[in-house]
Amino acid sequence: MTSCRRGAVAALVILFLPGLIGVLALVVDLGLLLHARTALQASADLAALAGVQELDLEALAQGTPRLLTEPARAAAESYAAINVLHQLGGEARAVLRMTVEVYNASPTEPLVHLRTGRVLEVPTVSVQLQLPLRLVLAPRLLGRFDYLVETHADAAVVRRR
Repeated sequence: MTSCRRGAVAALVILFLPGLIGVLALVVDLGLLLHARTALQASADLAALAGVQELDLEALAQGTPRLLTEPARAAAESYAAINVLHQLGGEARAVLRMTVEVYNASPTEPLVHLRTGRVLEVPTVSVQLQLPLRLVLAPRLLGRFDYLVETHADAAVVRRR
């Protein structure tokens, strides 16, 4: 009677083991996706904040906050690239797609954000990061599966009240 039960248990283990391995693979890949998204969002936030610090001090002294367009763009791109490199590694940095937009808007000359359609009334730096990510374990079970992780962050110059 005991050997019959052992055989039944072995059969159940063999039957459910592929499903258990599949669930484990999906959990690992989901963790990878969540880590990549969190790191990418932090990089986009940091890049937008770095870019918005590139103020035109002469215009600011006259009471008009304006951004230096090229230095703001360069600072945002540099911070995003370095942060992605440190958080996700060189392979992620090599395939990272980055879009940085600098809007020198004002209450008298509002601009429309190209991606969101929002009306901007203050100088704003917008950063969009996209990272194509190949899952590690799930492709062995489901075939080739690529996922695009995408984040967006804005930072603006706002006057103190």
